[in-house]
Amino acid sequence: MSLKKVFTMKFKQLVGLLLLTVYSATTLACDLHGSGGFGFGMYGPQKHNWEVSPVDTSPKIKLKFPFVTKISTAELSDIDIAYELPIDVKDARIDIKSSTHLEVKSENSLTLQKEGGAHSIQVETEAKGQHVLTLQVSAMQNNKPISMTRRIFISAQHPKQG
Repeated sequence: MSLKKVFTMKFKQLVGLLLLTVYSATTLACDLHGSGGFGFGMYGPQKHNWEVSPVDTSPKIKLKFPFVTKISTAELSDIDIAYELPIDVKDARIDIKSSTHLEVKSENSLTLQKEGGAHSIQVETEAKGQHVLTLQVSAMQNNKPISMTRRIFISAQHPKQG
């Protein structure tokens, strides 16, 4: 066989293989995007792009409190919290936790009344600096447990001497 015939045959094989590869790749690419359910297209990676997750539209517990507050060291300070409960919420309560050197002087667990209301949390610290008060809210809504965590950042300063 001449060198020209071998080269022509190898060239034809290479072109044929290349065309087969391109055709296979485009077919697979379309299949992975879910075109008409061919192969596993409806179960490919693009399947969930058009599905919308259900959104929880039930009313939420509303808390109103200062996000950041200042207190004086060695003095009892009140932090006021107001709340509103949706009609389908029951057994709601707030558990209060404080960071190191911040002491909660009022109850550590507050029961929330159905009609809404307010509580005052009394805190005291001897340490100047930044402290955190963590509010862990838990309740039952539509017979399912719900919870949320909120934080109040407290800056404690020594009282000014007159």
